[in-house]
Amino acid sequence: MKTARLALMAAAVGLGLAALSFADDKKDAKEEADLKKKLLGRWEATEGKGLPKGAILDFKKGGNVTVSFKDKSDTERKIEGTYKVKGKSFVMTHKAKGKERTLTIKVTKITDKALEVEGEEGDALKFKRAKKED
Repeated sequence: MKTARLALMAAAVGLGLAALSFADDKKDAKEEADLKKKLLGRWEATEGKGLPKGAILDFKKGGNVTVSFKDKSDTERKIEGTYKVKGKSFVMTHKAKGKERTLTIKVTKITDKALEVEGEEGDALKFKRAKKED
């Protein structure tokens, strides 16, 4: 009798933990979908390290991203790559000097008008929603 009661309690605890895990997975999937939706469009760098002020990040449907900026010699540069949202971050992949480079960028804040991110080195960048390209 005690064995049966113990087995029943263990099963109940197991089901409870499984339900909590399922709820967490659903919440994570919703947050990821929301982030994916909010990232879409153009973002202009306003402050931080990693990209110069005025640089534009353009997230497109289908997972393509373009980074446009002027380098130190005032030459217009454009980097094209792909991105994929994972949890509260996005993973961006592009080619640099013939080699593929992958960066994981953590999103620390996102609204309709503001984006704040943190790079792998801990560098923070702030963006504002940029106007649509003419």
